[in-house]
Amino acid sequence: MDTQTPLTTVEKAAFLTEVDLFREVPSDTLAELAARMEDGWHEPGDVLLEPDMPDVRLWVVLSGRMRVTYGDEPRPDLGRGDAFGLLASLGLPQLETITVAEPCRTLSVAPDEYLDAIADSTAFAIANLRALGRRIRACEQRVTTQAPRPPVADDTR
Repeated sequence: MDTQTPLTTVEKAAFLTEVDLFREVPSDTLAELAARMEDGWHEPGDVLLEPDMPDVRLWVVLSGRMRVTYGDEPRPDLGRGDAFGLLASLGLPQLETITVAEPCRTLSVAPDEYLDAIADSTAFAIANLRALGRRIRACEQRVTTQAPRPPVADDTR
């Protein structure tokens, strides 16, 4: 998949089945979304998303690695199968900067195309809500395990 030959819609849809955000999406709906997605190649140093960037897209990494920073703070890198730009494509502020760390291949879709897919398919919308729920739960678990425990009150007075 790393050659510069454009992927077919069938190849794009097959890859999207591996992506958590789209894992539960019905195959016919996934094929429609895949047809709307652009196949792209990016070089190290390319910035795909940053705060206040206009014309954001929803991205999925096919190959390569992306560096994520929140201000000056590094975050875990993104790689094959990771999706990013979802919240920004829904009109929420983009907080992180996503920079290509090694040559990457991506699929991306414009926000209006993504929202059209949601509007056209209840199953697509529900699958995306479930995927977002999994992301929220994973964040909650990380915060819970990293947060210091409050002191225990001494009840032996």
